Amino acid sequence: NINGGRMNTLIIPEEFERQITHFICNYNHLSYLPENITRCTELVEIQCIHNHLDELPENLNELTKLVSLYVYGNELVNLPNLPLSIEGVYCAWNKIELLPELQSLVNLKFLYFNTLSLLLYIEYFISSLVFFSASGL
Repeated sequence: NINGGRMNTLIIPEEFERQITHFICNYNHLSYLPENITRCTELVEIQCIHNHLDELPENLNELTKLVSLYVYGNELVNLPNLPLSIEGVYCAWNKIELLPELQSLVNLKFLYFNTLSLLLYIEYFISSLVFFSASGL
């Protein structure tokens, strides 16, 4: 848990890759996640709120235990394919214009974003969500 540290980069030591279940690094200056984050196979939650992320790892879907992804308040323009285990995606206050395929995400219950173009994109998908928010529209 590294919040408000004003960090630009972060390295996950190799010996901790299989032990980390929660990656929490909010209110820093990260422009990317650690390169080896997708080798942290026990991760159930990623929180990287209010940083400067402009992309997420393309192979994020390899984190087969990931349940929650909190990346709001960054500079993301898209999201990569997500793991089937994902239940909540919190991506408001970014520049996202395109979401990955959502229909196969059968566990997805919570989706937060605030871009009008995305609202039109996922209109067909809304009925299966438990909670849906398009704040700021």
